[in-house]
Amino acid sequence: MIIEYGHIYYEDILNENIKKDEIKKSIDIALDYMKSKPYEKFETVVLVDDKNYNLNMPEKKELIIFLSNYYSKLGLKPDHIFFEKVFYDSVERIYSNISKNNLKIEYFKKDDKYVEFLKTSQYKIPLRKIKKDEITYSCQMLASLWTLMKSEMYKEKHIVTVLNKKYHLVEMHILDLLKHSGYSVNNIHLWY
Repeated sequence: MIIEYGHIYYEDILNENIKKDEIKKSIDIALDYMKSKPYEKFETVVLVDDKNYNLNMPEKKELIIFLSNYYSKLGLKPDHIFFEKVFYDSVERIYSNISKNNLKIEYFKKDDKYVEFLKTSQYKIPLRKIKKDEITYSCQMLASLWTLMKSEMYKEKHIVTVLNKKYHLVEMHILDLLKHSGYSVNNIHLWY
């Protein structure tokens, strides 16, 4: 069984703004879940949001050592640490499968940008921002890609994502976005 219990922003590490309380809470929730399944074997996962940075391999190795030690001191050392930027180029895989009939574009004059949304019966999910010639994908799109990648990497395993309740709506957007892209991620389960 896979437990993802951490999603940390690289800029928070650089700015020494690590949200220790949130990390500790996620660790405690993950440990409680693991204790409730005493006969399961677990692998633990943390994701680093590094999409705005070009980290080289020595920098990544240094960061892996730092995060492994940091999380270990708080109570749960990750078995695997992934970097979001590695997956960024694959986001078109999800976007290209969304029916164009469900897309809506809105202009935001104040920011001089367009935002493209997926309009579902329940949600209006931001997909990407278009400003001049620059296109950036939303957090929901990137998180959807990460969810899909986890599901495919560990397809034979049950995956539990430990979350703060404040991310519940975002996670519902992610699952809805994947459904509208034609992907099934039945092995992903959310735990708050």
